[in-house]
Amino acid sequence: MTGRYSFTVILAMVVVALGCSTARHQALYPFERDGKWGYRDEDNTVVIAPRYVVAGAFSPEGIAAVADETSWAYINERGNIVIRPFIYDNGPDYFREGLARYQSAGKLGFFDKSGCVVIPAQFDFALPFHEGLAAYCVGCTCASAGEHKMMQGGKWGFMDRSGETVILPRFDAARSFSEGLAAVRMGKRWGYISKKGEFAIEPKFENALDFKNQRALVAYGGQWLQIDTQGKMTHCSRDAVELHER
Repeated sequence: MTGRYSFTVILAMVVVALGCSTARHQALYPFERDGKWGYRDEDNTVVIAPRYVVAGAFSPEGIAAVADETSWAYINERGNIVIRPFIYDNGPDYFREGLARYQSAGKLGFFDKSGCVVIPAQFDFALPFHEGLAAYCVGCTCASAGEHKMMQGGKWGFMDRSGETVILPRFDAARSFSEGLAAVRMGKRWGYISKKGEFAIEPKFENALDFKNQRALVAYGGQWLQIDTQGKMTHCSRDAVELHER
């Protein structure tokens, strides 16, 4: 009994320290006053005074995305900041497979829909989860490419939902898994690996995109071609390229 009690206390302390939302949730609704947003309850009582530039709806898990004078954040129903997410596409990172990215001290980690940290921030960069795995890099740096940013240098590997490495970082670039395969680059050539980290299609392409409906677009010999999951190449029309990009 003592051991179980101690574990419960420790778990509760961890939950409080992480700041995630675990209490029962009340219905709160955003409202605007004098150019700022706050939240009211079902009785029209102000629960969180207007102080946000943007205020999103509360999730079933009891957190809401808001933008204050600093940046985006997720708050709980008391108006306390639970976590500040990684900014993507001018807003909070999207949840993929129940997890979204956050940034702390220049590193990336993942949190769940309650705002609880699931994977502590420890990666120089990481892609969202797809098919249970997320690509991450070590030693990479962010560089500007016009209006966009891209990661340069370092090595890429893959982690599972617990943050454990399942494919060691040995690739020069990587994309997310799609239909059981992930495009990775070795040197200047792209190929595809399985979830065991083994090459299913050897690296020989100038570029390689994700699989969709058992087909992927690859750049080979200065032109875009289509391949199947066995690596067999066929010519494709411009319409096929545009359809794949949607």
